[in-house]
Amino acid sequence: MNIPIQLNLQQRFYTTVFIGISLASLLIIGLMYWAISQFATQYVSDYWQGYTKTFSEAVKYPVILGSAPDALAVSKTFAGDKNVKKTAVYSNKQESLANVGKDPGCKSPSASYTDAFTVDAGSDWCFYAPITHESKVVGHVELMTSKAGVKALLLRMLITIGLIILLFAILVFCS
Repeated sequence: MNIPIQLNLQQRFYTTVFIGISLASLLIIGLMYWAISQFATQYVSDYWQGYTKTFSEAVKYPVILGSAPDALAVSKTFAGDKNVKKTAVYSNKQESLANVGKDPGCKSPSASYTDAFTVDAGSDWCFYAPITHESKVVGHVELMTSKAGVKALLLRMLITIGLIILLFAILVFCS
């Protein structure tokens, strides 16, 4: 393994510069991916939190009236998104009025649903929001979404960033 000995001084310099630029590129790719990942994850989580609050407002009157068929119709509408795995509507007595989709196992850590909150369940998010009427909690909704779409988008971005930096490095050293 005497490769460095066989190279002249200029070749050793270029090799060292290439390795340095390659390591810096990897660091840049890692930092860009981390920053984009943090932003995208927070943005998508905020979107679904808003979606859940809209869901709780839409199902308010069926819950007040105790109408399970109407609550189910609203629940099916909000379950229509391809990323939504489950929607559920509960009364203030924790009775299920509507449930659409599979329950992969999001367990709510809260017995009180006076505030909206999120549970991170690994590959899924579970969003909870209270249903309020005249400052009283009359029930709550549960919305479970998949993180698969966000993860796929981030992977495509990582590959694209990596290819662009690789292409730039090749252009710099071939010219």
